Amino acid sequence: METREFGARLRELRIQVGLNQRELADKIGVNFTYLSKIESGVMPPPSEKVILRLAEVLNADRDELMTLAGKIPSDIVQILKNREALQLLRSRRTQQKSRAANRKEGINIMKNLVNYKKLSKVAIAAALVLAVAASLWFASPTPVKALEIEITDPQGATLTSGTIGRTYEFQVKVSIEDDELLPIKNIDLKLYCVAHSSTYFDEYTNLSLGQQDYTSYPTSGAGAGAAASIKASPDSNWGYSTIGAGYVLWKGSGYTFAPIVGGYGYATGTGTTAITYDIKWTPPSSWPTGGYRIEAEITAQDDQTFTQLSSQFTLSARHYGEAPGAPPAVVVEGVSDVSDVVTDEGAFTEEVAAESEDGNVEVIIEEDTIGLTEEGEPLSEISIIEMEEPPALPADSSVIALTYDLGPDGATFDPPITITLAYDPDEIPEGVNEENLVIAIWDEDAGEWITLEDCTVDPVTHTITAPVSHFTAFTVLAYTRPAAFTTSDLTISPAEADIGQSVTISVLVANTGDFTGSYEVTLKIDDVAVATQDVTLAGGASQTLTFTTAKDAAGTYTVNINGLSGTLTVKAPPVPAKPAAFTTSSLTISPTEVDIGQSVTISVLVANTGGVTDSYEVTLKIDDVAVATQDVTLAGGASQTVTFTTAKDAAATYQVAVDGQRGEFTVVKPVPPPSFPWWWIIVGVVVVGLLVYFLWWRRRIA
Repeated sequence: METREFGARLRELRIQVGLNQRELADKIGVNFTYLSKIESGVMPPPSEKVILRLAEVLNADRDELMTLAGKIPSDIVQILKNREALQLLRSRRTQQKSRAANRKEGINIMKNLVNYKKLSKVAIAAALVLAVAASLWFASPTPVKALEIEITDPQGATLTSGTIGRTYEFQVKVSIEDDELLPIKNIDLKLYCVAHSSTYFDEYTNLSLGQQDYTSYPTSGAGAGAAASIKASPDSNWGYSTIGAGYVLWKGSGYTFAPIVGGYGYATGTGTTAITYDIKWTPPSSWPTGGYRIEAEITAQDDQTFTQLSSQFTLSARHYGEAPGAPPAVVVEGVSDVSDVVTDEGAFTEEVAAESEDGNVEVIIEEDTIGLTEEGEPLSEISIIEMEEPPALPADSSVIALTYDLGPDGATFDPPITITLAYDPDEIPEGVNEENLVIAIWDEDAGEWITLEDCTVDPVTHTITAPVSHFTAFTVLAYTRPAAFTTSDLTISPAEADIGQSVTISVLVANTGDFTGSYEVTLKIDDVAVATQDVTLAGGASQTLTFTTAKDAAGTYTVNINGLSGTLTVKAPPVPAKPAAFTTSSLTISPTEVDIGQSVTISVLVANTGGVTDSYEVTLKIDDVAVATQDVTLAGGASQTVTFTTAKDAAATYQVAVDGQRGEFTVVKPVPPPSFPWWWIIVGVVVVGLLVYFLWWRRRIA
């Protein structure tokens, strides 16, 4: 919380005096990227010395800045080191009363201090300081360093630099002053890369609160982290208690715990006590070089936390090809020797991370990448050097970072490697979208800056990353072309609508410039403006705008949005369908003359002359007597032949009627067959007999 509040206030004060980060950094003697990380909360507040310089340059209240930083001014610390002044604050009465009662008691303490016989031993300034800080002291009857978390090297000195891939050793010591009671539930550690805190970090939770030899603790962090070996060494008077009330002073604020429900870390009446952790941690070889921090967090009763950040320390790349654990190699800042990890063919045998001296540029070369010089020879070193006189910028652009020359010049990489550059957000021209920043490289042959493709901007860490395939000069640019708008992708849906039906008309509006700007979009129908919308877009951004309309008359309309045209057709309402109406025609009787009992086929054509489907009953009448019916269902405009079959058992002529269509058929009697001519047969037989007899008689006579 302190980190974020301090950074936000610092940014507010800097803007009020009209300074950008680089200008302020120059005035107080720090690197502008360090200042940027403080403002964004990535890094904690700086030292008292830097805070005092900030207060002077920004014309700010130094006490306000010190308070936001969670620091006690050194002059107040000196006053509070006076034992007699502290004894005045350690009255039993202040231990037994609440904060509200203690504020009232503070007035009495100040009166007693004036009458105290040994006032001559206490500086007059102490009384003024105590009056200002009374609200801190009456919260707890404890000394200024009642609870202290120290993060140091194994010898208790300031953290030193280390090397990626090698074991890094450090120490965390939690101290509790006499008369303090702190119910500790657990202690956790976090180690992280300052520039990539959300990606590269290791967390080790629930450290032992008792004696423990070196034990491996798994990480719950990210970035392919590793386990750490941690040893816990408590003092002899370190222990566990469930008696009484707890109270502790931490960074100028008092905290109470009542009643105690149990926890470690008690020192009442035993003098200062502490627990010390010795940690051995090996940063993975895949992690980036640069600044790192250690965070120690105590969680006490009621989930009250006390967090301490270490000073920043640097982890640099090891001399490649050198085995882990070997003595550090001599490193030239900004130049990385890679001769031992590059084969004769130029292939990297392991991943390499190289950075500039100021830490603002980093290149990552993956294992098996082929890196060759301009002459085709394998690489032996990589250099990243700030250019003092970079080439002139392209038109309509502004440089947002320093320019660096990556060497050897003309070196090539297959596949492309990754480059990351830090930039100063305060250098971004007002109105330019931060996400539109680009990495530009210098093309020596063309004599111009070329923008890299696939740039990724991280507005939190203020870095930009892109793949590169060769070395040259690199920088970060913000293009400053004025806002310019285009419209495209006119859509009318539906393109054919009924009267009164809602129609959606949309268009894509894009800002092809670099500055944020506003644009008025007008919908015209038949050259008459019917609606307008204002849109504000950052440089390079686009947005779809939508209009809705409806028309109450049929016709074809011309739609126009800022020069884009389309057509909308509104249909007339459909004519209501006529009701069903049936007609009959084409009566057919076959055959028209039959014998008794013979079948007669009677058919008629039925048509629906209406517009809707319906059913109709067709009736066959013979001699005005209904003899058969059929139901037929027809759609509007359809027709169908309906057929009946009948037969009659009496000869007659019959009248046929089918729904107004008339005809007839005749039934006739059958003709009897002719009688057999028996008498002719008899006559013939007689004649033939007589003839035979005559012939026989003549033959006999002759």
